[in-house]
Amino acid sequence: MAANELSSKVSVVEIPPAVRQIQGAATAVFGMVGVAERGPIGDATLITSFAEYTKHFGGYLADYHLAQAVRAFFAEGNGQLYVVRTAHYADADDPATLTAARSTNTLVTPGDATPARISGGAAPFSLDTGDTIVFSVDGGADKTATFTGAAEQQQSAGAFPLDLEDAQTLLITMDGGSQQTVTFNAADVVDIDAVTAIEATSIIAQQLEDAKVWTDGTDVFIESEIKGSDSSVSIDGGTASASFAFAESVAGAGSVANLAAVTASEVETLVEAASADVAVDESGGLIRISTVDTGIAATLEIKAGSADVFGFVEGSEETGAASSSVDLYTVEGKTEGTYADTLTVAVSAATSGETGRFNLTVSDSGVVQETYANLSPDSTDDRYAVDFVNDSSDLIRLTDLVVAGSPRPDDQSKTLASGDDGLTDLDDNDFLGGTGDSGKTGLRALDLVLDLTVVAIPGRATAAVASGLLTYAETTRDGEVFAVIDVPSGQNRSEVITWVETTASLIGASEQGAVYWPWVKVSNPSKTIFGSEDTITLAPSGVICGVMAKVDGARPGGVYDPPAGPDSAGVLLSVLGVEDEAVLEEATRDLIYPKRINPITTSPGRSYYVDGSRTLKSDGNFPNINERRGVNFIKRSARTGLDYVRFKRNGPSLRASVRRTLRSFLNTQMQRGAFSSEEPEDAFQVVCDETNNSTADEFAGRLTAKMVLATAKPAEFVVIEITQDTRAL
Repeated sequence: MAANELSSKVSVVEIPPAVRQIQGAATAVFGMVGVAERGPIGDATLITSFAEYTKHFGGYLADYHLAQAVRAFFAEGNGQLYVVRTAHYADADDPATLTAARSTNTLVTPGDATPARISGGAAPFSLDTGDTIVFSVDGGADKTATFTGAAEQQQSAGAFPLDLEDAQTLLITMDGGSQQTVTFNAADVVDIDAVTAIEATSIIAQQLEDAKVWTDGTDVFIESEIKGSDSSVSIDGGTASASFAFAESVAGAGSVANLAAVTASEVETLVEAASADVAVDESGGLIRISTVDTGIAATLEIKAGSADVFGFVEGSEETGAASSSVDLYTVEGKTEGTYADTLTVAVSAATSGETGRFNLTVSDSGVVQETYANLSPDSTDDRYAVDFVNDSSDLIRLTDLVVAGSPRPDDQSKTLASGDDGLTDLDDNDFLGGTGDSGKTGLRALDLVLDLTVVAIPGRATAAVASGLLTYAETTRDGEVFAVIDVPSGQNRSEVITWVETTASLIGASEQGAVYWPWVKVSNPSKTIFGSEDTITLAPSGVICGVMAKVDGARPGGVYDPPAGPDSAGVLLSVLGVEDEAVLEEATRDLIYPKRINPITTSPGRSYYVDGSRTLKSDGNFPNINERRGVNFIKRSARTGLDYVRFKRNGPSLRASVRRTLRSFLNTQMQRGAFSSEEPEDAFQVVCDETNNSTADEFAGRLTAKMVLATAKPAEFVVIEITQDTRAL
């Protein structure tokens, strides 16, 4: 009934639909891991075209297959592709052990005199009250910055024992946080009419957070855990407040807000207050004290008595420079790799003519790639060099080394150097990756792509990688990702069978993966890199993923179609040949196909095509690729579409809602060719009632829905029977 039926009227009320609709999950979401010329390492980056790949990850590498595989993928189909660049890690579970490095150089200021500087540690600092930084400037008297802080404390003035009533309260706010309530229950004391100081202390200590509570036997004391000006204990009231007779709130005292976490700005304030002859900054993440004066007469010394917690070395002394260039910016490759060793960064006069601004160009082997005009060294300017370049450049990044006065860099030209691709000792673990507290690497970087459907590591054809891909698809991603696995190059039919069956032990391993043979030949995209031949040989996973993307996108329900066959579904548009032409012989295909190896072949008058749609497991629930991927799609869609069920009242009506929702979704999939029948009673069953949901399940908070699917099988073998017509004889 409408809530506003107070007088005669017509009311319109929206009723939720009786059958909730399940939106189909994405199917053509692919992931590839490999070695790239440049680009982010260990980060899944969405790529929607090969041009976008080259923008982020650079060009081809002679010994690695990622770029060629991505090119083949987009030549065949048009899906979403997430690319993960990898390199060598000393420990694949720890991204910090990456061995790749950025190319680097520095841009310098004109040769002005420099101050004396001494660097310490990184803020925040945990101190004791009275800790100091003692220093001397230009040989003068010692200057001392002292850090103090005391904790606020409240002391009860009521006479114990206290005559309280059951459930009386104290309202207390610690350090300006949220108000807390302490309740005194009769059950927690011997006599609520005579609560002792010890009992009151125990109750307050148990209920009050962020505080120290104690008693001297006569009074109760409440103290902040913070020492400094942020410390406060406020007794805000409560029915027991008058009995305890705490004083009013008084703010804590000290030269810093919190001695346990002293900030860089607090160090700056106190040190500069101690002497007007120094300035403090936090460049590079470290506290740094600099003299205001510059030149060889400027000296700075850290004296005995300084707390070593600041990271300064007592007795250290520095002197300014008379006249020399000062590093102003660090210039690095945007990402790790030797690609940036050919980059030159040049500073020149600003196009606008303003003396405080400058132009910056980035050239690669003498060819200008990027130009940035009228940049400013001022961090408050809209064209501040660091922000402007770092937000725009695909090739470099700048780091401001924070020189006093923010001078303009001198006109100069610097070539970057010392980049490292991180490929020495590259092994399978670097491709398969790992997880650690600081992030994920390799294949595991794709964990963040929640709708991932197919994964490949192009050209990395080892038993360990094959096993790792299947484990990732079957276990890590809960059987909702499919793996396309490459076999080694140069293998004939007997060798590839041995590799699949024995070396990698893939037969029967999983129905979440498939292998293809042989490697394919595609047009040579760069004769400078790959030599003078018109074609290059490529691991097939890139073209296979492209075919899957093409079939998925050909029509609604395309995922249910086998990505194979001599017609448009299985045709490989970019393939010009195969590495081993023995696959063109039926006898060869008769050997490898029973071993669950999908051939890539051709026949007279046709393009090259995929001639198989088998997973690696013949006795699984869904042994064909279209079945397996179709069921993966149904699983993901149902999981997302039934999210509304969580925390609903578990009973017959909810189970009926689930049945209706699943049947409606499966009926739509049936119409799109998912099942072997077009009659619902033969195509699928949905069970979600008392037969698979007991009272014990309800008490356990569990609702079970069972889907029985009669998936469509591909027609792998076509038999034509011919006989003589004898009717006229």
